[in-house]
Amino acid sequence: MKKSRSVSAIIAAVLIMGTIAGCGAGAQKADQGNDSANASSQENDAGKDETTGGSKNDKAQESDGNDESKDDSKNASAANAKAILGEWQFVYSKSKTDYKDGTSYDGFSMGDDEYGLDSAIIIRESEGGLCCDYLFNGYEYTERLYGVKLNYLEEAAHPGCENDKWCYEFSGCFEDEESLRRVTVTDDDMLIVSSEYIYDDADYPEYSSRTVNEYRYLKKDDERLKDVDSLRYFDEVKVSNVIELVNSMQSNRRIIVEPGTYDFSKVSSDQIKTARAQNEYGAVIFTDVSNVRIEAAGGGEVLFCIDSAYEPVVTFKSSNHISIEGITAGHNAEPGTCSGSVLSFNDVSGLKIENCKLFGSGTYGIEAYATYDINVSDTDIYECTYGLLDLRSIGNAMFTNCSFRDSSYLSMLSIDNAYDVTFEKCSFTGNRVDSDRDYFVELGEYDSATFRDCTFKDNKFYTFSNREVTLDNCKDENNSAKFKDIAKTDETPDKDSILKQYDEALARQKEIDDKIKGDALLDQQSLNQLAFEEYDMWDGLLNKIWGYIGVTLDEKDMEELREKQKSWIKEKEAKMKNDAKDFEGGSMAPMIEYGSGAEFTQKRVEDLIGTYLK
Repeated sequence: MKKSRSVSAIIAAVLIMGTIAGCGAGAQKADQGNDSANASSQENDAGKDETTGGSKNDKAQESDGNDESKDDSKNASAANAKAILGEWQFVYSKSKTDYKDGTSYDGFSMGDDEYGLDSAIIIRESEGGLCCDYLFNGYEYTERLYGVKLNYLEEAAHPGCENDKWCYEFSGCFEDEESLRRVTVTDDDMLIVSSEYIYDDADYPEYSSRTVNEYRYLKKDDERLKDVDSLRYFDEVKVSNVIELVNSMQSNRRIIVEPGTYDFSKVSSDQIKTARAQNEYGAVIFTDVSNVRIEAAGGGEVLFCIDSAYEPVVTFKSSNHISIEGITAGHNAEPGTCSGSVLSFNDVSGLKIENCKLFGSGTYGIEAYATYDINVSDTDIYECTYGLLDLRSIGNAMFTNCSFRDSSYLSMLSIDNAYDVTFEKCSFTGNRVDSDRDYFVELGEYDSATFRDCTFKDNKFYTFSNREVTLDNCKDENNSAKFKDIAKTDETPDKDSILKQYDEALARQKEIDDKIKGDALLDQQSLNQLAFEEYDMWDGLLNKIWGYIGVTLDEKDMEELREKQKSWIKEKEAKMKNDAKDFEGGSMAPMIEYGSGAEFTQKRVEDLIGTYLK
């Protein structure tokens, strides 16, 4: 059913201007011969004033009180104007939507995040008041305003605002928007530009809502701009046991973990009090959190562990900007019995791991799927029983000054459907690949990896890599085979072969479409398989095109294209999930999800071919 949503406007055009008018005193009579008459008149006046509720002196005092109140308001306005003047740089935005049915949604974005805003405000004096120059660059949206008048109000910018005493309202603009736009300053000298929207739907009242957006700025000389990332965290908590750790999980929070052992096996479902954590098969999974930092307090080891050999020690899903520092993590299981990784990330954007120790018998030290902007530094991954890393459908991953050691069995670095994977100043020591069918570095068909200033020592393997890798100033010490003998160097696909594969893909797509339309007896499993085939076909061609563009485009243009590609990948993943959400858990879900992904990816392929191969 198509749902309509009508939007009603909040009209608040009450502008409070503090204009104080002076009142003239009565004229004095000069005729001194009339003193007695004047005295009599004054007595009568006094009597009249008494009968009407007060003497002239009382009324004068009341008038003086009103003037003092106006003066106080005027002084407050002047003081607040001084606080708000200057050049301000955007830092972050946050939003809150409250629906009539009781549900709510919170949003947050830093200025340097992907899809983050770029904004600046200059507030200055003009014609006895204040005005501002306002630049606002949103996603595919730009707003520039100059000399906008600001009107002073002695009220909160919006209900629940930190500063509930005063604000300034934009005048002469935004009247066509169904919102209020106001500006104020907090006690910690942070500028807030707020907008408030009311949605009122008479047909579907449960969709009626109120949304408040806050855009926060710091003055351009503010010292906090030197460490903007710390402003992701609105509060800080200390925890000393695993129950406290799990229940402290919420967005925009720094969690300081005291020394000790944190066994996630000990957490039962009824002990979890936050919606951001669930217990699944004896393991805790954190979901839908943003801007969370888990940090060891220091003074002793912080150990994260789990008894279950089949689940990761720590899992994050559908989350953004997760940071983990100073943690040791591994399974309470005998080597060879484990089938769960140490740290697992699914659909995470912005992952930072620093100064951690990740050990077996976890299958892999880090397992990541559909995860982007990965930064791992000064971390030791060791004694894993499948391999070191399992990275699938990931992008922009950097490993710096890490140690990978003493692990065995399958391919050590398993990388599939990935781009921009780099290892810098890392050491790989004492690892063993047991089968000649596996590789030290196993890459997808059009994937690549770069190793810069890395050391490989005392590793055993039959073939270093199944595909070409970049080895820049790397050391080869006492490994079972030499890089130059074993690193395969597949040639970069040429334009003609790509265009030929594109024609073949179009022909196969038509066959799939005709089969689905013409065969009413296809069961759901067959339909799911066809959907996966078309998605895999277009995704493989996209990777091939990406490999061609990577060696034919100059570095500056390639860097710009990488940023666009990261945005596209996130948009694709979101669309696939959204299209399939109504079928979640059902047999049709894979068909809907892969079909959506295939269509979206085919369009991307055709866009890139039209731009770079025609």
